[in-house]
Amino acid sequence: MGRNFSSGLLAGVVAATIWISVSLWQGLATETVGMWALVFLVATTIISTVIGGIVSRSAGSSVQAQRT
Repeated sequence: MGRNFSSGLLAGVVAATIWISVSLWQGLATETVGMWALVFLVATTIISTVIGGIVSRSAGSSVQAQRT
């Protein structure tokens, strides 16, 4: 699960960085940008970690099914 969390955290950082750069470029208030960047960071990390865990678990079970 640590590998999935690392991938999810990287995806969260990328999403937050893109959000910050586009929002500041468009001139949004910095308080709004910071709050939503944190939301993007946490949400993307959680979603990517869960999806990565599901995919790796299903890939592991399909590999075991092919071996038998």
